[in-house]
Amino acid sequence: MKIILYSFSLIYYIIISLHQLCYKWKIFSKTKFNAKIISIGNIEAGGTGKTPMTIYLSNLLAEKNISH
Repeated sequence: MKIILYSFSLIYYIIISLHQLCYKWKIFSKTKFNAKIISIGNIEAGGTGKTPMTIYLSNLLAEKNISH
């Protein structure tokens, strides 16, 4: 089991390293927005409450007339 997990960690390391190099070599670019961005949660399989939190937060901001 240890060998299998270690193999997966190496594959993950290679993928993340390539992803970072793509930004460094400007293959990927960053996008700047004029609006403020709120990030809710992290990448999960589901069932962590991101959608209800997003609905709650959007309603709260709408009630306070915050649009930017």
